[in-house]
Amino acid sequence: MKKINFLDCTLRDGGYYNSWDFEQDLTNEYLLSIKAAGVNIVELGFRSISNENNFKGAHAYTKDVFIKNLNIPKNLKVGVMINASEINNNGNFIKSNLLNLFPVNKKKSPVDLVRIASHFKELDSAISGANLLLSMGYKVGLNIMQIGDKTDLEIEEVSYKCSKTKINVLYFADSLGNMNTNKVLKIINGFRKYWNGDLGIHTHDNMSLAITNSLFAIENGVNWIDSTVTGMGRGPGNAQTELLAVEIADIKKNKINLIPLLNLIETYFDKLKSKHKWGTNSYYYLSGKHGIHPSYIQEMLMDIRFNKEDIFDAINQLKLHGGKSFSKDQLTEVKNNHFSKSSGTWNPSSKLAGKDVLLIAPGTTVYKHLNAIESYIRNKKPIVIALNAQKIISEKLIDFRVASHPMRIVSDLSAFSKIKVPLILPKSLLSDVVKKKLNKIKILNYGLELKKNEFSFNQKNCIIPSPLVLSYLLALVSSGMAKKLLIAGVDGYTIDDPRKKEIDKVFEFFNNSKSKVEIISVTPTLHALNTKSIYSL
Repeated sequence: MKKINFLDCTLRDGGYYNSWDFEQDLTNEYLLSIKAAGVNIVELGFRSISNENNFKGAHAYTKDVFIKNLNIPKNLKVGVMINASEINNNGNFIKSNLLNLFPVNKKKSPVDLVRIASHFKELDSAISGANLLLSMGYKVGLNIMQIGDKTDLEIEEVSYKCSKTKINVLYFADSLGNMNTNKVLKIINGFRKYWNGDLGIHTHDNMSLAITNSLFAIENGVNWIDSTVTGMGRGPGNAQTELLAVEIADIKKNKINLIPLLNLIETYFDKLKSKHKWGTNSYYYLSGKHGIHPSYIQEMLMDIRFNKEDIFDAINQLKLHGGKSFSKDQLTEVKNNHFSKSSGTWNPSSKLAGKDVLLIAPGTTVYKHLNAIESYIRNKKPIVIALNAQKIISEKLIDFRVASHPMRIVSDLSAFSKIKVPLILPKSLLSDVVKKKLNKIKILNYGLELKKNEFSFNQKNCIIPSPLVLSYLLALVSSGMAKKLLIAGVDGYTIDDPRKKEIDKVFEFFNNSKSKVEIISVTPTLHALNTKSIYSL
């Protein structure tokens, strides 16, 4: 127990939130505080050769010249991490890349420990890189990722290959956050089949088991333990340094001082956590339970286009179709998975042909100009269509409601059950249960199909590029051969909001289509639409 190595990797794992751009004064204060808390190894960041088209701070590269300008407390060892993907090319070790990352040997470098994060398919290159680093005098750890669901034979294969090396520590990372103590013990026993050296664990907190799994690992012979301050790390985060510090101090019978670290948490890390919201929740718990990569959850939580129904639905789909490796393309496919081809039975031209249509969207400008909008409706008698179940104008003035996304329809079922006007939607996309709950409402079935980069419409159905109800509505009025579409409440979003680009794209597809419908916004909008004041009408 006295040989436990307590490693804090806050500046590496936490850097995903601030592009590894920590102030140097903060870093120096952090180094003093974790040393006082009993940490004996600090992983200062990644060491990467990646030069992507975006800014990353010093801790993404953690070069020797940068480390030498830090105030490293005495007896605090310094580590960096590299990704095996940067020294691997289809299974072949790229020696030149590694020497680019580490141009000098240990005697000329402040780095004590290099950890290589490796997937199974990169293992041979990672071992070749480890052997070269060992020959240069560095201590080396090998971190095996996404090992929680591997077979006994696969785990033993890693153990055998590593037993033929002189690496200093063999780590396993709970990448998907789905480990419990049984899985931890399975991996420990599998590694011990051939490997007799030090073992390490890096836990994630999807299921609030990071501390439990770490302590259980210690009880079963693991002597390298990772953590981050407040658990700072992607998605659900990691075991918290401030909590593990207490437990490890008890185990090692050491005296520690947590006050500096707690002060730093209060003045800095709590504010950062409030902003970025790492830490477990129901979504991360489910991702861990079903072995889904936590980046899916993190991306959806950061994207305001995903509501809670979208997230839960995506989790249900990812657990069936495989979500262990993160892909933004797969996330888009999951979001749109409900939209198989839907044929329609209702022709909107029967109600809209040659008419002026007024769309009521949920923007705040509708509230601001409500009296003028309602007065216009009473005097000019346009066909009024409201999006989804939102209630802003008088229900007596609405002719139709329109909805297109099955999950949104499910979330609005209670509100829809009270409406008195016909509801236009792609009925065949709904489950039998939802259809049954809508059986007292008059449904006008206008079909929908999603195809990337396509906007077209027929008499009873449309093909649109986006599941947005606005896209469906534009196809609907085009198919219905409306004379004019007046829009109220499509206020728009600021240029840094992802929804602006999405809606702009919808209007772009519409403008390039065969639609002959004229669009006029009658309330202020940030989108490039022809605009006339509702008061002038």
